[in-house]
Amino acid sequence: MQTKEHVLQILEDNKGRSISGAAIAEALSLSRAAVWKAIKELRQSGYPIDAATNRGYCLRPESDVLSPQGIARYFKEFLDPSASAMALELPSPQLHVYSLLDSTNQEAKRLAADGAPHATVIVAEEQSAGRGRLGRSFFSPKGCGIYISLLLKPAELGLSTSDLTLLTTAASVAVASAVEDVLEKKLQIKWVNDLYFHGKKVCGILTEGIASLETGTVDSVILGVGLNYKQPPEGYPEDIASVATALLTSAEAEAHPCKNQLTAAVCCRLLSTLSSAADRRFLSAYKERSLLLGKPIRIIRDHSQQDAIALDIVENGGLLVRLSDDGSETVLTTGEVSIRPADGKTF
Repeated sequence: MQTKEHVLQILEDNKGRSISGAAIAEALSLSRAAVWKAIKELRQSGYPIDAATNRGYCLRPESDVLSPQGIARYFKEFLDPSASAMALELPSPQLHVYSLLDSTNQEAKRLAADGAPHATVIVAEEQSAGRGRLGRSFFSPKGCGIYISLLLKPAELGLSTSDLTLLTTAASVAVASAVEDVLEKKLQIKWVNDLYFHGKKVCGILTEGIASLETGTVDSVILGVGLNYKQPPEGYPEDIASVATALLTSAEAEAHPCKNQLTAAVCCRLLSTLSSAADRRFLSAYKERSLLLGKPIRIIRDHSQQDAIALDIVENGGLLVRLSDDGSETVLTTGEVSIRPADGKTF
């Protein structure tokens, strides 16, 4: 780590409390001048740090800038010691945090090409080219969302190629659980990869596979999460304004900053839930949160539409439906269809 990152670690560990420059310098074997330089750089990066004579430096409690230090301090709060995938030493070199990326999924692919290990986590404050399903763009403004990608190795998770469809389903439960842990807000899941809050989309999940040229099998999986943390100052773009929302208003986020804490919760819940996805225990929680089960829906495939009733989530994460035209039952699989309510209204 650079000097400023070591200083930030101490400030995060003492968040809301003053610590003298001399104490920081002694702890890190630095000069007072080096500490001051690091403090200056951190302030330029947006960290609200107060300085007072005879008291030292204090990272204000309302600081909510994402950082490895800020996230890692909450890991132990959400760590599941029974999950083998959570064997992360903190602060972990597997945790990468950026102020700006084109896409966390793209960065995960680049790190995978460089040999990054299983459970590598990429987090960004902003994405310039965030993507959702079917190549759609994902609005990712600075400071308003939590954008995370996980680099996963199916072999480490004990998943066969046919079981990889479970990852998106399991991730939906993990993110919803993390939000409940930190904010006590209940989210619903719109099959298969969207989370809804008060009837509007608050999170999207995108899973991409990386195949091995030698074996032709999926060597790595990139799982991306885009979670709307707080309302953007200018609102959402016109094309999504009627369907998108955030977990918090700007006033709520300012009064109770918890972006680092929520990011840590999402990371831990994802790794914990995904590490046991093969046993399918998460399916009951998925069904409890389902926005669709028991409701009339409209299946849209290419240019055709069919009305149906959503009946169940099956073992592979597919959606069991009863078609309205002939009463037959069929299972819809990931990426096969888009779902809309049968009455044409939005959820």
